[in-house]
Amino acid sequence: MFHANDNFLIVYSMRVRYCINGIIIILIATMALYVVYKLTTSPTYGPAQAADGEQPEVRRQVCFTLTPGDDCEAMIVRTINAAAHRVHVQAYLFTDEAIARALEDASQRNIEVIVLLDKRERGQRGSVAPQLVEAGVKVLFDDRPAIAHNKTIIIDPDSPNPIVETGSFNYTYSAEKRNAENVLIVRNDDGLAAAYERNFQARLAASKPW
Repeated sequence: MFHANDNFLIVYSMRVRYCINGIIIILIATMALYVVYKLTTSPTYGPAQAADGEQPEVRRQVCFTLTPGDDCEAMIVRTINAAAHRVHVQAYLFTDEAIARALEDASQRNIEVIVLLDKRERGQRGSVAPQLVEAGVKVLFDDRPAIAHNKTIIIDPDSPNPIVETGSFNYTYSAEKRNAENVLIVRNDDGLAAAYERNFQARLAASKPW
């Protein structure tokens, strides 16, 4: 015999089941959002991993400029001016006077400035290498590779707030005024800065002085 209480129990159990299913769906959705967040915010590294294979806490800030249209030169100069301890440069072509002056000013502030250049810069017309040397900047030539094609500036790599500048942008007038180029600046990514600094030190060890 069917009673009202039986009907109540059926309805109640169905509502409980719906609530449980709803909670499970919310938990699954929350986990999925967390996984997406981690995948999109956690830095990954290629051949050069962060120390001990660990990925550092994500604090990074990324900005970029593009030519034609943006003032890449000015952003690079501002980045160099923010240096507190070290500025390590790898360049293929280097004729940009404004960037050279920023490096000279950094050197005069007792900041360690080291510039590694491709061997072609020895005879390159308009190269800023001689004036950098005259200003007391340490300049070397990365002779070993066929082409030392890096365009990178590593700032304060062992500090709490390291900066890496990279991209297609040669440090030249043409890159700023004539070409289609990109500059990427990554701040506060300890693992990335450490990987770039290890590469810089390896290239420095293989380079020849001015």
